[in-house]
Amino acid sequence: MEKGCENKKELQHTQLPTDHEYDTLTPKDKLIYLYIKSYDNPQHDCYPSLRLLANRSGISIPTIRKCIANLQTNGYLDVIKKGNKNYYVFNKYKTFEPFSNEFLDNKDLSTRTKSMIVSMQQFMYKEEKGKGKVSLTNKELADKIHMSERDIYNCNNELANKGLIQTKNNKSLALDGTGLKSTTKIYDLENMGQAIIWKLKDHEDRITKLEQNMPTIENVRQLTSEIVKSETSKTIEEKFRKQDLKIQQQTEQLTNLTKAMYKLLDNLNKKRIL
Repeated sequence: MEKGCENKKELQHTQLPTDHEYDTLTPKDKLIYLYIKSYDNPQHDCYPSLRLLANRSGISIPTIRKCIANLQTNGYLDVIKKGNKNYYVFNKYKTFEPFSNEFLDNKDLSTRTKSMIVSMQQFMYKEEKGKGKVSLTNKELADKIHMSERDIYNCNNELANKGLIQTKNNKSLALDGTGLKSTTKIYDLENMGQAIIWKLKDHEDRITKLEQNMPTIENVRQLTSEIVKSETSKTIEEKFRKQDLKIQQQTEQLTNLTKAMYKLLDNLNKKRIL
């Protein structure tokens, strides 16, 4: 990993798939998915006990069983029974939202509020560092995340009491037919433990920038042609050596970053099995 880059622990996160457009999962189902997947490892030996999941999430074992069944039905994971253990196999996905262990283990947030944030984060605008903005009404959000308006209202009240949400009145009218002005809710994701969103973005931006600065094959060919036309054989050899060294250094940089990224993706969710 390049000098000055965050260490692996700071980039660790658990990924929630977002490409299941028509799933019927509740926020609690998705929260349980994250708790289960946080115990995955490079060998994909993921078998947290129901008791462990219950203790960590604050959700009862019967409810966790229902959540797992819903996750299977909606294609998020499969369960393989081995002896007295359930091994969890996670299905592939293309897009995701990241969640940190700091957020999942945040004792200042209720389980219900965590589950709401987990389900709605994909609908937030996150262009401002540390903040997630939502302009959907509670009714619109309830339809999207399969959570009651009352629960959303109560979760937002909890966050307001903790100073983790602000509401801004907009000039435009809401689209729910009430005739009231629309509002934008601004969630303080960073102070909920979700700084990982912007750490990952910064990391990806650095890799992209390095890739853009790599010399292309066409650049090398053009330089070779110019050298052949204007330099003696000795000068040609020296320029080739310098160019090869430069390419080698930049390639090594990109290779190290890429290896680190792939290794990180394999180890992101590694968690000590209690």
